[in-house]
Amino acid sequence: LRTMPPARGMAPFAAGWFLSWQRNIHASLFYSCYRQLLDMQQDGSPMKALIAAYREYLEHAGSDKNEPVLELTRAWVMLRFFDSGLLHFSHCGSCGYPFIIPDDKAEKPFCGVCLLSLDAMPDTMS
Repeated sequence: LRTMPPARGMAPFAAGWFLSWQRNIHASLFYSCYRQLLDMQQDGSPMKALIAAYREYLEHAGSDKNEPVLELTRAWVMLRFFDSGLLHFSHCGSCGYPFIIPDDKAEKPFCGVCLLSLDAMPDTMS
């Protein structure tokens, strides 16, 4: 917005952050909770759904010893990326798990876990 690079030391927020397999699993879990809660709400408030979904995410993926993989700020930024069309939600062509992809035109996308399995067994692709 200010036509200048971010200040030194600020973490860059890019859509690619959500695409590594571990981050994608956590972000996909959060986004699934968010969509479900947003659909269930009477008023459809995105902010209420964000907070409730993040609490739900922490219950399932949080740990007392470690910081969560997906922080609240990143979760909010991710929702902005969905609104702007930089990220999309799809289902894995192998296991059916819903996950985040950068391009909604992918014919048969595979989640990170299935990609790891397919890489380990090259005969399954033929």
